[in-house]
Amino acid sequence: MSRATVRRAWLAWAGVLMLAPSLAAASDPASLRRGERMFIQQCAACHSLRYLRYSTVQQDLGLSAQEMQDDLQRFQARPDAAMLTPMTAAIAKLGFAKMPPDLSLEVAVRGRSWVRQYLGSFYLDPSSPQGWNNPLLPNVAMPDPFWRQQGIRGGDGHGQPGAWLQPGELKPEAFSRQLDDLVDFLQYAATPDALKRRSLGPWVLLFLAVFTGLAYLLKRAWWRELRETGRSD
Repeated sequence: MSRATVRRAWLAWAGVLMLAPSLAAASDPASLRRGERMFIQQCAACHSLRYLRYSTVQQDLGLSAQEMQDDLQRFQARPDAAMLTPMTAAIAKLGFAKMPPDLSLEVAVRGRSWVRQYLGSFYLDPSSPQGWNNPLLPNVAMPDPFWRQQGIRGGDGHGQPGAWLQPGELKPEAFSRQLDDLVDFLQYAATPDALKRRSLGPWVLLFLAVFTGLAYLLKRAWWRELRETGRSD
């Protein structure tokens, strides 16, 4: 192995190690906590996260004991329980004609951008059973959960959102940030172990870099010893 090759290999490892901290910080803990609050307040009455436990969320996101206690009291749940909606199948059938879907893997299945666009694309549609519609899921049974914050839009007559009929309580920029926080949390819910993987990633890369260097030094020592042995013979 030439010195130029070794130099290029070390430069590549250095680039990976410099990138690793940014990967570890890709999930903003503050955004995840805000998204969890928004999910509890706006979504959890109808939708479950059956693969996520309250205790896991508290540990991963650093929720306070009071915040966790409020969530548990609100849904009459235990700390080790999964985040299940209190809505029964009978109530869901009366209100929506079917049970609202579990959202544990929604971002993993549909993608972050699709979920983000879907949540912000509701419009009024008197012909729809719920009075709302969405171009990404036509005739969806779900009403707009954020009409107070975002405002109300009418339809354009072609299955797309039209003009604004009523402004929301939040400015568009503030509502957009809220949706980003919620989608961040749903992305975390789909792969909660990603936080730990990202925190361990830089250390794994550092170990591999050190191991590669030691392996190269050991290889040089072995070959030097073999060459010296060959000369003596």
